Amino acid sequence: MLTAKKYGLLLASTLLAAAPISASSIDSFSFTPVEGSPFASSLTESLSPSGTEASVTGTVSCESDSPCTGELATFAAEVDLTGLADTLASIDISGDLSGDTAGGGELFLTSPISNSYPFVIPSGAFDKPILSTEFPPVGLIEVAGSLDLTLAPGQEVSLPISFTLGSTTAVPEPSGQAMLVLGLLGLVGVVRYRSLRAH
Repeated sequence: MLTAKKYGLLLASTLLAAAPISASSIDSFSFTPVEGSPFASSLTESLSPSGTEASVTGTVSCESDSPCTGELATFAAEVDLTGLADTLASIDISGDLSGDTAGGGELFLTSPISNSYPFVIPSGAFDKPILSTEFPPVGLIEVAGSLDLTLAPGQEVSLPISFTLGSTTAVPEPSGQAMLVLGLLGLVGVVRYRSLRAH
């Protein structure tokens, strides 16, 4: 027979298991074209309502008689890594590159780690992963860096560049967690009952 104390424990465990799970999110995002850049650009930044994807869309062109190479923009994002599991963060570039010459670029991260990630942009339609890494649930961090491009004279690239966050492990639904907790409590009760009967 369940006592009031056991009922309270059971109810508290069920409510705790059914509480919403916090997930990692991008809280703010900025993508700022660099003054004096060799590129002509028309770019718009956006952040999804769920905070799981930030993106930059638009066009970048080389309006010169010689190749355009250099820094296009800097970026910064405040990322909340308070989920219960490691978070997979990825940066991808996709779109369409005019002409027959391949373009290229390099992504530089300055925070939370300092590293560079070169990439090649093939002519025509493309979809290229630049970076994929896992972050532990460490709280608020700032991800910052810059983007360099190389384009042939007269070449234009249409984008998006996407910054995406997603959990690396499946997180159970709250109702599934409640069932798991109830099952474990039942198992503990059976083991305890058997141990008391053995004495």
